[in-house]
Amino acid sequence: EFDVDCPGTGDMKCDPTTKVCVPKNPVCPATPCAADEQCLGKGRCYKNDCSATKQCADDQVCSGGQCVDTVCIGKQCPGGNTCVKGECYTSQCPLETCSGQQICQNGTCVSTSCATVTCPGAQRCVNGACTPTSCTNMACAATQVCHDGGCIEDRCVGVSCPADQRCAQGQCFPSDCNGVMCPQGQVCEGLRCIDALCATVQCPNAYRCERGLCTPGLPDGGPLRGPDGGVIVIYGPDGGIIGVGTGPGGTPGMLPDGGIIGGPCRPSLCPELACSDGTDNDMNGLSDCEDSACNGFSCTDTNPCTFGEACGGGTCRAAVTLTCNQPPPSPCYGLQMCAPDATCQWPVMVGTSCGSAMVCFADGGCAGTNVGLGSFPYTPSNFDPTLAPPPPAGSTQVPGGSAVTVNTTPPGSLGGNWGNNPPSVGQVQLPGGGTATIITTRDFTLPADGTIVVTGPNPLILAVQGVAQIQGIIEASAHMQDAGPGGSHPACATSGNGGPGGSSTNPGGGGGAGAQTAGAPGGLGALSAGGSAGTAGAQRGSQTLLQGGCQGGRGGSTGGLGGGGGGAVQISTSGILGIAGGGIFASGGGGRGGASASLQGGGGGGSGGIIILEAPLIRVATGFLIANGGGGGEGSGGGAGVNGLDGWNKSDAGTHGGDGGSLYGGHGGNGGVAPFNPTAGGIGFDDNMMNAVGSGGGGGGAKGYIRINSPPGNACLVQAIVSPTLTHSMGSNCNGQ
Repeated sequence: EFDVDCPGTGDMKCDPTTKVCVPKNPVCPATPCAADEQCLGKGRCYKNDCSATKQCADDQVCSGGQCVDTVCIGKQCPGGNTCVKGECYTSQCPLETCSGQQICQNGTCVSTSCATVTCPGAQRCVNGACTPTSCTNMACAATQVCHDGGCIEDRCVGVSCPADQRCAQGQCFPSDCNGVMCPQGQVCEGLRCIDALCATVQCPNAYRCERGLCTPGLPDGGPLRGPDGGVIVIYGPDGGIIGVGTGPGGTPGMLPDGGIIGGPCRPSLCPELACSDGTDNDMNGLSDCEDSACNGFSCTDTNPCTFGEACGGGTCRAAVTLTCNQPPPSPCYGLQMCAPDATCQWPVMVGTSCGSAMVCFADGGCAGTNVGLGSFPYTPSNFDPTLAPPPPAGSTQVPGGSAVTVNTTPPGSLGGNWGNNPPSVGQVQLPGGGTATIITTRDFTLPADGTIVVTGPNPLILAVQGVAQIQGIIEASAHMQDAGPGGSHPACATSGNGGPGGSSTNPGGGGGAGAQTAGAPGGLGALSAGGSAGTAGAQRGSQTLLQGGCQGGRGGSTGGLGGGGGGAVQISTSGILGIAGGGIFASGGGGRGGASASLQGGGGGGSGGIIILEAPLIRVATGFLIANGGGGGEGSGGGAGVNGLDGWNKSDAGTHGGDGGSLYGGHGGNGGVAPFNPTAGGIGFDDNMMNAVGSGGGGGGAKGYIRINSPPGNACLVQAIVSPTLTHSMGSNCNGQ
């Protein structure tokens, strides 16, 4: 009468005393089992408990150091499955592999104690008991349940941590970083407070962790495109990515778990996002066109004369390869180039010598040199030497201890003591549109205790007919919201500026501005009704376009102002260009923190500008070239947010976002520097009782550009602090940088 509840095929019975299913006919040893043992299976004695501290339930015994159900003793499950309560379960769910004390049930990993537990709606089994999935005043995340009045992770139910630690992902983590207590819902990992749901989560390349899931963060900041060049990323009304249009008719493609490709994904199931970024996004060992997921998607190769490239067969294949004929009959035309519109072009080597006392003009003609700056041994970027203002008769030497200025507001002006032969000042039209202020001289020296501060709306070109020696500092950075020369230019409004944080009771942080990479997004405001994160500014600019960085987005609810874009500075000399001890700053400004008087999002960091150096011989020793992005401002909440740092930091440690000023505001994201891309602003937090909340932090601004242009075969040596990494024209050789 007791056998009806026992599993199996009639070989088990229910012990009338213990009410536990046991084998009907165990073959026990001649010597009886000890008092703390019982005979099961094929007559073997099993201890009732594994140890004094690891006691087994009444219907379990110790086998192999683990508590095992008595009904599972001797039962063989196929394929490495696990026996629980006499039934075999797999530990491999379709979307994840379960841990040692879990089984797969209904497609989800659950504790073995939940194998036979069925819970009503709005509840989930945790440690063998049904637990609510939401609390009275808040909805818990997908991996959380309501316990003791607050939302905690499933794996943290029953976990007890020391007083100075908190549970995350079933483990105990420090609750403070460097003596600063992390807000509720965060733990310290890697010397930084992070969302507890992201502790131990390793997202693939080009993704970042948010609320325990991985969301896209494309390294190049640009949208994915199909073979026809059309954008396949699907954007929501707020400008955020909601999916990648790989499904029928351009609809969002779907993941195995029903999620949208390009939306949040589990770390092991994130797809390849970009097929031209040189990154193995989904970490399957295959990057870009090597990954079959990229078949048919657009890609780029290193050949400027190929067009219509798309992935296929594991490589990037061109639809068209352009072949050009001979150039026009003139010594002023250089080697052929393939233009982006698939046409052939032969660049005019403006300013170069084409004969005795002759110089090349912009129309390809060759004439006398008594115009402008005369001839250069190469074609300078962004200006025509024959149209530049003639330099003074003698060389320019800035006196020691002088702090001189250049204002690029047209027509351009100089300030301070430039010495006996100040440079000539003029305006030039830039190839990419707009104007730049140009100052010209014959030889130029800036001493170690000299400084040039550049301000105004336009970029600056220092053009020298002869030698230039820079031992002092040229300052063209943004400072907080004030842009550097040529920074925060009008084109940034179309692409590059960070988006504003969403305004609400708990506003979001502003997005970081884009430059060499995309900027980083701002942080969300606290709770489900929090303001949206400011979108990251898109990648923009190039290593040749003389335009400064872009503006970071303002924090939500008229919050912290975004950092200004770094300036644009070019130095072109016909002779040697040397930098020793001093250098050039063209970094983005830091975003301002939210004010304490009301909840405000932190401002996004401004992006770095551009530094271009070109000469027949370039040597940069013991100096610096800096065009970093600015840090995002901290959101307010329980105190004012801290401003993000301007990007002038001369180390690769990063341009830090604001942090530590408010209890509940999200931290500001770091600005981009040589080895690192900018980071997102932190989300605002609450005290788990909805009595105090915080705003999102601003995202970090992207790093700018530094270009060295030394003609092929000429000397170029850089032994200095350079951030970001150098970019330079083909043929240049600057220590492999």
